[in-house]
Amino acid sequence: MAAMASLHETLDFSGPSAFTRRMQEDTFIHCSFDGLQLEGIGLESVVVGSSFKNCSWYWGIFNTAVLVDVTFVDCTFRGTHFGGATFTRCRFERCRFIEDNLNVGCKFNECFWYDCEQVDCVGLPTAYAQRRHPQRAKS
Repeated sequence: MAAMASLHETLDFSGPSAFTRRMQEDTFIHCSFDGLQLEGIGLESVVVGSSFKNCSWYWGIFNTAVLVDVTFVDCTFRGTHFGGATFTRCRFERCRFIEDNLNVGCKFNECFWYDCEQVDCVGLPTAYAQRRHPQRAKS
């Protein structure tokens, strides 16, 4: 029997392995994540009012994730897929969206972007996060 998703509120997740595969469908409200180092682990759930700092995803999967009022600072995404994700009032600062070791970049197919912004990012198309309402990523 598969484990049910959990609700996490006002918690701090710090360190390379503070986020596990079992948590990728959980819901996070007002949580902070710092220094995560994840490979092949996704975030396919709801995240509200939370922050990610100094986090690194390699082959991450954010398919159908719903992120509202989430801030990403100094994060790196290598070959990460964001298919069908919805970003609302999210902010990206100094984040890098780069290729993996197979030269495959991040994918933003069928994403929705509402009132998002980016500052000094690499690899995130400007049209997706520049405070306009709404933007839908084309594949």
